[in-house]
Amino acid sequence: ETLRVNIATLQSKPGRAEQRQFHIYESAIRTMREQAPGFAPAWEQALRTAETEYEDTEGGLKKLVK
Repeated sequence: ETLRVNIATLQSKPGRAEQRQFHIYESAIRTMREQAPGFAPAWEQALRTAETEYEDTEGGLKKLVK
């Protein structure tokens, strides 16, 4: 019950709906770019690779300095 109340509280915080909508739009834009011919798919793949590497570095899985 406490978990349900905490989740409801977090979802009702100001700006939460806007943040959710932003993430949905960002995901849709990425999908559209990947499906477009030309430069966009290669760019999206490189961007995802860079994001994964950065997250690994933040999490301590990789060294920041080589």
